[in-house]
Amino acid sequence: MIGTRFWASHEALVHPRILDRALRATGDDTIRTQVVDVVRGFNWPGRYNGRVLNNPFIQKWHGSEDALKLEAGVEAAKWAAAQEGGDPDVATAFAGEGIGLIRSAAPAGDILAKLIADGQRCLAGADA
Repeated sequence: MIGTRFWASHEALVHPRILDRALRATGDDTIRTQVVDVVRGFNWPGRYNGRVLNNPFIQKWHGSEDALKLEAGVEAAKWAAAQEGGDPDVATAFAGEGIGLIRSAAPAGDILAKLIADGQRCLAGADA
């Protein structure tokens, strides 16, 4: 959850349209897949995947990664253009199921300060 929270920070290198889509998502809008790695040319072993926001591009290729590899050049160009242009129907972001708990972007320093304060409150209330 912390990685996803910092991804939704002002400092994160994410297109505002993709961030907006993520901030409206729930954990049920995510999926574990290899599609993003395949389209980016990363050849991870089959047991490794990542959780991303589901979208039409992911839906088209999830479970058809071998076919995606055959179309990698064309699809990689589409993916790169979508990342640059912020098209959330093609480009997506790695996001954990905790995305549903995040409704706004914040400065990373504020996120960290809140995390520390919440942790201190929890520890202060714990039985020693």
